[in-house]
Amino acid sequence: MPRRVLLAFFALLVCACAATLRAFGAICKSDLDQLIGQPAATAVAKWGAPSRTVTLPDSSIVYTWAGSKTSADSPTRDKACVMTVFLTPSGIITRWTASDGCNVY
Repeated sequence: MPRRVLLAFFALLVCACAATLRAFGAICKSDLDQLIGQPAATAVAKWGAPSRTVTLPDSSIVYTWAGSKTSADSPTRDKACVMTVFLTPSGIITRWTASDGCNVY
């Protein structure tokens, strides 16, 4: 029984996704999915100001955060992480993308 509790706690801890993009820890897909329908301020609160903001011709907005992290399998080589959220003209998140280096699970 204690092993199950420990495993459940570990799973909860891992999926808590307390690490922000700035720390480049693993990111839970379910947490990213929960951003959809939320205001852009929700993503900014999680990851800080985006490194790039683009307004598209249809007035929709794209926020991008970019950085790198050292991978466990190659501590001397950084992996690029690019996280992008797409917003309506009124600033509501409609979808997200993440590069392989972001370690989304």
